[in-house]
Amino acid sequence: MVLPTSRFDIRLMKEGRMKGQAFIGLPNEKAAAKALKEANGYVLFGKPMVVQFARSARPKQDSKEGKRK
Repeated sequence: MVLPTSRFDIRLMKEGRMKGQAFIGLPNEKAAAKALKEANGYVLFGKPMVVQFARSARPKQDSKEGKRK
């Protein structure tokens, strides 16, 4: 019998301009949608949590393309 994995990765930002934000990686899109629905607005330490899907990262620009001659 194979049990579904419920493991996820959490990265908490403790310094800089992103202090207090966390990034959570879930095993699939269905689990992520459920977590968003259930956690968004949840009051934690007197403040409502704001939960969003991450925005896609911008593609990195090739260092040769970005420089003009």
